[in-house]
Amino acid sequence: MGDTHNNEGWYLEGVNEAGEHWFVRISASPFTIGRVDTNNLFLRNDGVSRVHAVLEFDPDGRLWLRDGSSTNGTFVNYQRLDPAQPVPLGDGDIIHFAKMAFRCVRREVTQITAPAVAPSPGTTLQPSLQLPETFVAQSQESSLREMLAGCMVQPFFQPIVRLNPAPALVAYELLGRGAHPALPQSPPQLLRIAHALGRIVDLSELWRTVGVKRALELHAPCLFVNTVPAEMAPDFLHRSLGALRTQAPHLPVVLEVHEHAVADVSLMSEVRHLLTELDMQLAYDDFGAGQARLVELMEVPPEVLKYDIGLIRGIDRKPPHVQELVRDLVRMARSLGVLTLAEGIETDEEAAFCVAAGFDLGQGYRYGRPTPDPLAAAA
Repeated sequence: MGDTHNNEGWYLEGVNEAGEHWFVRISASPFTIGRVDTNNLFLRNDGVSRVHAVLEFDPDGRLWLRDGSSTNGTFVNYQRLDPAQPVPLGDGDIIHFAKMAFRCVRREVTQITAPAVAPSPGTTLQPSLQLPETFVAQSQESSLREMLAGCMVQPFFQPIVRLNPAPALVAYELLGRGAHPALPQSPPQLLRIAHALGRIVDLSELWRTVGVKRALELHAPCLFVNTVPAEMAPDFLHRSLGALRTQAPHLPVVLEVHEHAVADVSLMSEVRHLLTELDMQLAYDDFGAGQARLVELMEVPPEVLKYDIGLIRGIDRKPPHVQELVRDLVRMARSLGVLTLAEGIETDEEAAFCVAAGFDLGQGYRYGRPTPDPLAAAA
C-alpha cells in the first residue's frame, strides 16, 4: 500500500542543527521510525526507541501513526499517543518522537525545494534539542500569511544619541513588532514562526518598508535598519535596499549586520560596495557577543561598530581588567576611523563610564525606550 497520488506526497519535515529544513518522504507502508538502522527513518537519539513508531496508509490513502510502545512516547500536536490507538494525521500536524520534532506535510513534489529531499529508506537524522521551537501550528501559518499580506506590523523606534559633549539625538534604530491579534508581538517569537515557514525574509523586509514610511513622517535624522542572515545575498540586498532607497531617496540609512554574518570578507566587501552605491552606511551589530571579528573589522571597516549589551550592562561594576579591555576595543575601533556605539546603557554610572571610555554614540533605556511615537515620548 502507498500514497495513491502521483503528484503528491506525504513528508516528515525536520530541521537539523544548522537550521536547514529536510523533507523525508513517506514512501512505504508500513514506514518505521526508530533508533536502529533497519528503520525507514533512522534517528540517532538515545531517547528514541529501537522501533519507536510506525506510519501506515489505509486503503483510502489516509496516513495513520501508531506508537511502537516506545519508552519516551510519540506525540501528535503535543498529545501523547496510546500505543493501542493509531491516529490519523493531517497536513501540518506536529509530531514528536521523544524529543525529536517533525511536521507532517502533504505537498506536491514540485513544492519541496532546497534543501533537497532526503532519500527515505535508511534516512538518518541527527538530534537537535532546538527542534521543538521550529514548528508552528496551522493556525499560526494562516495568521502569518494574513499578517504579511495585510502589512499588520508596527514600527518602533529607539533613540541613538551622541554622547559628547552632551547627549543629543542623532538617529533612531528601527525595531518591528507584530500587529496581528492571533500572533505574538515579540520580534523573536515572530521570527521563529516566520523561519519555520520559510518567510523570515518577507517579515524582515516588511518591517523595513513599513518602518521607513513612518520614519519619513517623523522626519528621522537617520535610521538604523536591521537584517537577518538569510538576507545577506548581494542580489537580494541590491533589490531590497534599492527599493528602500527609492522609497526614501534622502533619508540617511545605516544597515546593521550581525557580527555572525560578517565572517565572509569577500561578501562583506560586496555589501560595502553596494551600500556606497546607494549612499547608505554600514554598522556591525553585537560586537563582542561572540568572537570579536577583528580581521573583518580591519578588512571591511564599517562606519559604526555597535558594542554588545553584554559588554555594557553593569560595566561600572565589572573588574578593572574587563573595563580596560572595553577601553582598548574602543581605542582600536576609533583608530580605524569607526564610530563606536554602546548598546544597552540604562544607568547614569554606565553612561559615565561609556563617556569616559570614548564611545561616540549611546543607545539604551537611559535615553529612551522603543516606542511607536518617539516624538511624543521625547515631549
